[in-house]
Amino acid sequence: MAPPQAPTLVRKMSRWINVALVYILLGAVLLMLTRALLPIIGLGGIAGELIQPLVKLTPILLAISLAAITLITFNLRRQTKLANKWVEEAENWGNDFTISDEVEPSDLEAGLKTASLKTASLKTEGLQERPINYQADERNGGSNGRGLRRPPAFTATSESEGLGMAAAAASAVLEKARGDRRPVAAEIVREFSEDRANYRSENKDNVSSTDDDVFARYRHLIESPFSPMATFHQLPPPLPEFVGRSAELVELYAARANHDVRVLSVQGPGGAGKTTLALKLADQLKTQYPDAQFYIDLKGASPQPLSVIEAQSAVIRAYLPTVCLPENEVELDRLYHSALTGKRVLLLLDNAAGAQQVAPLVAPDGCITIVTSRDQMALPGAFSKHLENLSPAEARDFLMRIVPRIDGQATKVAELCEHLPLALRLAASALLISADLKVADYVQRMERLQWTGSLSPTDKSARGAGLSLSAARSTLHPVDGVLSMSYDLLVPGLQKLWRMLAVFRDTFDVSAAASVWQITPVRTNNALDRLMAYSLIERNRATGRYRLHDLTARFAETRSNDQEMTVARQRFSAHYQSVLHEADALYEQGGESLRRGLGLIDLEWSNIQDGQVWAATHVDADHAARELCNSYPDAGKYVLELRQRPRERIRWSEAALTAAQKLNQRNAAVRHLVALGDSYNDLSEVHHAIGCYEQALEIAREACDRRGEAEALSGLGAAHYLGGGLKRACDLHREALELFSRVGPRRREADSLGNLGLAYFATGDLRNALVLFDQQLKAAREIGDRRGESQALGGLGTTHYATGDAERAAELFNQQLAITREIGDRRGEASALGNLGSACAALKRHRQAIAFHEQSLLVAREIGDRRGEASALGGLGIAEYLDGNLSRSIELLNKQLRLASELGDRRGEAIALSNLGEAYVASGDYQTATDMLTSAFNIASQIGDIQAQANALFNLSLALDHTGDRKQAIAQAEIALELFEIAEHPYAQVVKERLIQWGAR
Repeated sequence: MAPPQAPTLVRKMSRWINVALVYILLGAVLLMLTRALLPIIGLGGIAGELIQPLVKLTPILLAISLAAITLITFNLRRQTKLANKWVEEAENWGNDFTISDEVEPSDLEAGLKTASLKTASLKTEGLQERPINYQADERNGGSNGRGLRRPPAFTATSESEGLGMAAAAASAVLEKARGDRRPVAAEIVREFSEDRANYRSENKDNVSSTDDDVFARYRHLIESPFSPMATFHQLPPPLPEFVGRSAELVELYAARANHDVRVLSVQGPGGAGKTTLALKLADQLKTQYPDAQFYIDLKGASPQPLSVIEAQSAVIRAYLPTVCLPENEVELDRLYHSALTGKRVLLLLDNAAGAQQVAPLVAPDGCITIVTSRDQMALPGAFSKHLENLSPAEARDFLMRIVPRIDGQATKVAELCEHLPLALRLAASALLISADLKVADYVQRMERLQWTGSLSPTDKSARGAGLSLSAARSTLHPVDGVLSMSYDLLVPGLQKLWRMLAVFRDTFDVSAAASVWQITPVRTNNALDRLMAYSLIERNRATGRYRLHDLTARFAETRSNDQEMTVARQRFSAHYQSVLHEADALYEQGGESLRRGLGLIDLEWSNIQDGQVWAATHVDADHAARELCNSYPDAGKYVLELRQRPRERIRWSEAALTAAQKLNQRNAAVRHLVALGDSYNDLSEVHHAIGCYEQALEIAREACDRRGEAEALSGLGAAHYLGGGLKRACDLHREALELFSRVGPRRREADSLGNLGLAYFATGDLRNALVLFDQQLKAAREIGDRRGESQALGGLGTTHYATGDAERAAELFNQQLAITREIGDRRGEASALGNLGSACAALKRHRQAIAFHEQSLLVAREIGDRRGEASALGGLGIAEYLDGNLSRSIELLNKQLRLASELGDRRGEAIALSNLGEAYVASGDYQTATDMLTSAFNIASQIGDIQAQANALFNLSLALDHTGDRKQAIAQAEIALELFEIAEHPYAQVVKERLIQWGAR
């Protein structure tokens, strides 16, 4: 049989032959027309030169034309016949449908090469082009070193333009997250180019012309009820052949009427129909819980059950899809219950491992939780029902409903299946699909299989361990015998395809199966349909996604050999590495594509993790695994920031670093070390970050990797900035900027301009900061970098604010907010909201300032940005102070101080201490104020922050004056004035006026 690519090759050759024949025909016709038209248009004079030869050629041209027409007609008919033949061949599931047992090295690398093509652009364009995290943080209005009651007075744009519009947009964030989920098609787009072209022609009304081919496989995001992040209404549809269990269903439904019952628990052995009953019950109850119905497979029977954190995150992301969830389990648990409180929600927890897994997930009052488990669980407020096997009458009815011809043998078949629903379904499906198989023959083969010694590998293993045949049989699940019968009915090729599906622990789609099998999508669809007809796989009718029951997956894996599963797992890992890259590319586009990218990674997250784990655990023995492990973090460098906590990103980067070292790819090692440094920066573990960056810098210089050297220098600058080494940060960012200006890309050069601008701003050099931010803005607009543009606008706005150009600052902050929302940059959004809050405070619109800072705080907490959270707390504390709420202000500023101290943010700590000192002055606690302001000045001096030093000294002078020490107050104010003048800060005028008031000038 021809390989899958053969039809495509033949079609291409036929197409080119047709094109050539058409050109020949057109040439002949044109020559004949020329011979006829030349005399008519008055060019008969050239007859001797041209017309006479054409007259002689006319019979030949006629013959060529007729031959071309004949050949084209023949070729088109031949193509039609071939197409029909290929369709018939794809549907023929005989012995020809096999996959060679001889695995070549090229097979092992096939999936990897496909994935590597998709990530090539990342490796050539650079992998550290994301903006440094601290940029947006430090552009937030709460972190720029200003005093509590002395914001520069300025006039912003009109309230309706500058504040009303932003407030309306900010209030819509959560509403959009909750409501912007439109139904999407569950059509699976063909993966290969020819099939994709056919799909476009057949479905041209449903396919967007703006979609890029790289995303064709996920053109319409498939929402799966087996995926916890798809929608608010996730229940899979109940099976139409539900039979029996009527008494259990009534009992469970009635138990809900008891207000003390919050959990309905269905327990029983594997294959007893627990999920089927739970889905039927949930379908009857869903109208009474209209807010949401969540379905989560807890994977309790698998070697790696779903963790509580993963299950809680699934529910939270339905409400907050762009959230980077908190790493702290207590905070996550609080957020989970907060998301469900006050709502009418149905939560179906399928296949639970035990009470320890379920207890933290039980929904609050007003909701109902349905749990299925193989083990008995004691849960507070639970009504439990244990399922036994079906009664003989129910089992017989079940078989008769599916296979009416079973009639007289129904009782016998039911006995052989031990009245277990899953076994009954498998037997009924086998008899239904194998119409030529007599029921009596099926019974005979089942009896022979069970009692005459036809052993599976599991049986052989048991006998090898010294067990008798009867003892070995007693260790088997009742479903295994029926599965063995169904398996034997498959042709060898289909048997192998089914065995390879054991690599999927979660749901999967057609494209994933095609990648693992390495066959065309058409044949994949046919194979899946055949397996589904035998009930060997399950398909969700609402979504088109497939999965294996854990008992069937276990059986399939026992029938596989190590070589076969190695090939399948490598292809599985390569496929989901490419899916991760697609999600990342969608996210980077921003807007609606951003949500599609996040939806795709949520849908496939469990599979992506499994793919990375396989690659990471086989780095030592498998070259393909090393390549994949090396590329996984690069494939999702943007989207992983929202879906992975820093510790998990560190694990991926460390595994990738090991793989890069084994592959002797020093450039990749530099990338992974820089990524490690970024993650440690996010955790405020600055010393670890500096170690990673310095190691990356050393390797980059040895390898003459100028781009990697620039990335490492930029990371080092960020780490020193966060650690308070502002002068060192300036030097490092200048080096990085010089390198990026030479080696590119332009995007990183623009980012470096912004990083250096931040460092200059922090040291009080506002003039140079303004120039650098302006250069960054121009560069970002030239290359179309919207994220970089928003950051430059924030930096410009903050600098203009500090220099007193209030009107310009407000305009820039509004532009910043609009862009961050356009591209879905939540961190930048928090920064812009904080900046607008500061603008409102300067305009004495204190309630609006409080509202903006509260929104900034909310966003920072949603995305897990602790530095942004500290900054927002500071801004909110200032706004409350200016509104006259002194106790609330002190409370918020103390929270900022504690958080900044935990993070090791020395500059933020100095600012919080300075603001707290002023607040304590206003409260009359001058001793506490003096202590805090002295500490603020000491920290600011250590890190070289001139503005923070000046602020601390001037606030200290105010405290000293209140204690009656005017002389010492004047001395401190004089030093503060000198520092403000060095920084060319407009606040110097305020200090001068106070000194004049004190009679010092």
